[in-house]
Amino acid sequence: MNHLDFKSALIGGLIVCCFLLLTGQTKSNNLGDIEVNSITIKDNGYGGVVQIYNDKNERVGFLGANKYGDGMILLSDKDGDLTVGLSNDDGGFVQTYSKGLNWALLGSDNQGGYMSLRRGKDDVYFGAMVSDNKPWIGFWDQFGNFIWGQGKD
Repeated sequence: MNHLDFKSALIGGLIVCCFLLLTGQTKSNNLGDIEVNSITIKDNGYGGVVQIYNDKNERVGFLGANKYGDGMILLSDKDGDLTVGLSNDDGGFVQTYSKGLNWALLGSDNQGGYMSLRRGKDDVYFGAMVSDNKPWIGFWDQFGNFIWGQGKD
């Protein structure tokens, strides 16, 4: 009767493991559907983000940190053009875009709440004055030059 030594059994086991690993590989890196109870993503210095791409390889979703370390969500249309942004800038804001020319922004910071609307090159800005917390409305051009403003007495 032949005896099977330890080395031969180990080599045989390793060959079987290699065979199973190689035959279980797919040509795609797609893992299919993943179902979990929670996911924690940490920034390792290169970003901790979740990005969503459509079938045209255009990024249509982003969840991560901006360059200042604040949380940020960006949504884009099917062509990859930004349409919605949620972020923090010493407060929080939501901004919607339409091909970069028109937008609506609603936000707040340490000086009060505000709303900005843009159509083409002109801005309308509503907010609370910094100095005495009175409501006001103002108009600026595309360069930020003040055109008209009125505050409540």
